[in-house]
Amino acid sequence: MLRFLTGYPTAGAHTPRQQLALRVAAGGAMLYYHGWHKAVEGAAYALRGESWPLLVEVAQLGLPLPLASAVFATIAQGLGSAFVIVGLFTRAAALFVAATLTVAVYANLAHGEDPQLALLYLVGFALVAWQGPGSNSVDEILTLENPKDVLK
Repeated sequence: MLRFLTGYPTAGAHTPRQQLALRVAAGGAMLYYHGWHKAVEGAAYALRGESWPLLVEVAQLGLPLPLASAVFATIAQGLGSAFVIVGLFTRAAALFVAATLTVAVYANLAHGEDPQLALLYLVGFALVAWQGPGSNSVDEILTLENPKDVLK
């Protein structure tokens, strides 16, 4: 029990299961709560000309190219989160999502809203980018010299 509480002997080491859990938790929450609805609303905007709340928010921030920025955020938070979950191009995907979250923190502060949720997501994706995908990932399979080693 003391080893569990103190972290000894694995203090500082990240096991593949821990990395998988972080990837699935951060990526899954982002995809479910933020990425999916942005994609659905963006598709409705493109196909039927409906209002896209994200595009309105980005335009209000005064960022250049609001449509491109909204599309980037949608792809990053949707497809990027899915890539993080499965561990495909994990570090790049996590950094793209973290970039959109940095803008979300700024947007919350600019509108006088609480940036706490965006900051928590930002920390999660920054950790994924920092520690990498782990061995339970597509990235690991792609880097194996012999892909049959996956079956071992």
